[in-house]
Amino acid sequence: MTENIRHKIATASWRYLSYGIAALVLAPLLVVFSSWFLPIATQHWQHLAEYLLPSLLWQTLALVVGVCSLTLVIGVSLAWICSQYRFPGVGILRRGLILPFAIPAYVSAFVFVGMMDYTGPVRTFIRQVFGGDGLVPEVRSLPGGIVILALSLFPYVYVFSFDAFATQGRSTLEASRSLGASPLSSFYRLAVPFARPWIAGALCLVALEVLNDFGTVSIVGVNTFTTAIYKVWFGFFSPETAAQLSTFLVTLAFLIYYAEQGTRRRHQYTSNNPNRNQEPYRLRGSKAWLASAYAWSIFALAFVIPVIQLILWVIETAAEIFTVEIFQLLWRSIVLGACAATLACIFAAIVCLAKRYLPIPSLKRSQQLAQLGYGIPGSVMAIGIYLVIVKVDHALVDTLEKYFGYAGPLILSGTIITMVLALGIRFLAVASSSVDAGLARISLRLDEAGRLYGVYGWKQFALIHWPLLKKSFASGFLLVFVDVIKEMPLTLMTRPFGWDSLSVRIYGLTSEGEWARAALPALLLVVIGTLPLFLFQQKRS
Repeated sequence: MTENIRHKIATASWRYLSYGIAALVLAPLLVVFSSWFLPIATQHWQHLAEYLLPSLLWQTLALVVGVCSLTLVIGVSLAWICSQYRFPGVGILRRGLILPFAIPAYVSAFVFVGMMDYTGPVRTFIRQVFGGDGLVPEVRSLPGGIVILALSLFPYVYVFSFDAFATQGRSTLEASRSLGASPLSSFYRLAVPFARPWIAGALCLVALEVLNDFGTVSIVGVNTFTTAIYKVWFGFFSPETAAQLSTFLVTLAFLIYYAEQGTRRRHQYTSNNPNRNQEPYRLRGSKAWLASAYAWSIFALAFVIPVIQLILWVIETAAEIFTVEIFQLLWRSIVLGACAATLACIFAAIVCLAKRYLPIPSLKRSQQLAQLGYGIPGSVMAIGIYLVIVKVDHALVDTLEKYFGYAGPLILSGTIITMVLALGIRFLAVASSSVDAGLARISLRLDEAGRLYGVYGWKQFALIHWPLLKKSFASGFLLVFVDVIKEMPLTLMTRPFGWDSLSVRIYGLTSEGEWARAALPALLLVVIGTLPLFLFQQKRS
């Protein structure tokens, strides 16, 4: 085989593997939208239109707008004071404010519901001290859901905004102050507009997370499209109607995604001397203590109080919840997270490196399509993957029966393979972002030098890029792992029968109001989610 033929085979393998991954991501979407060509269950749609759709639309939009507004205020304000000022405890807060990422919103939801219930510690204490608890806000409500989701999702805005503020040139702010602008005026008129692309990107992620959320809204009793899809699938036993309902949710998700992308395309932002070492201003007196109290109170509500309450519940129920089964759930969650993260990293490597080795428009579009999975809510991905796998499975069984006399059940449907594939596709964009950023730091001259010596394709990846991309792969793996172990709707709807993970068990216990018994799986989830975040934070620092 000549060198030219080897080169063509190597490049073709990268190209068609990339196309195949893009097709895998698109397949669930196409199946979901093509469900409108199937017979429409009119009785189901009459019920939905009469009793559910108006409230679904209103509550979903109110939840998205409310959570985005609150995370904007909390995330940007914390990022500004922690990046620009020195006050008591700021060193701990700069690292600690990322920790609420490790607590899934549905865990915070059942902790606050349990604490604020009639028999919970907060209402009991207030009744004993004041003789009544009429002023305690109701957590199981739309405002309660907005506050809980905002406390869980504000780290997206905080992390993105912190990086934007920390890398802005100090000279611009100093010039505005020398011209008489107050610190507050400089913040609103200069710092925030310059950080707008980072803030908009973070808010887009927050909105997509809210649309994907299932556990939190189920616990606080807010009806959204995600809960309705689940009820239609398992209540009406109609995957087709669930798929048709999913098209509304995925359309809303893509409108948000492309609105954010559209705002970026019309503007270009550059940083003024971003590498200059900035020394934060020292706050003194009441301003320092006010800033410290604000930041610590948010950190306490989002991380410290939920963790302490979980530990108290675990101690209270230790005798009945420490069983062999809980460690089996823990092991399954770790295995699931590791398998899905590995698959997402492999897919990410293929689509990113194919675009680098063959910089042609079709491979660039292929990478963009492959990243659409993150914009697809978990419930929609579950339905799409389920319908695709069932069709593939029937075709596979028919083929085996025809040529080998196979007479067994379906092979792929209802197995862990389906679940890992769905999770890997959904979080491919997270791994892809990390690998792409790592590739951007590797000079193209290294690739050219390798090709001069006959090193290309898979050999080029093994000898040149893999050693330089190990840390990027590690970051992508950790981020996907944390996302996968917390993911509830996709895991719940695609898991094999009886194959529960920690998140599924938490859903089962909280749906029965067993807050204390759900504490141990929730605490284990927080612990195995915190360790990767700590490693990621170390690398980021």
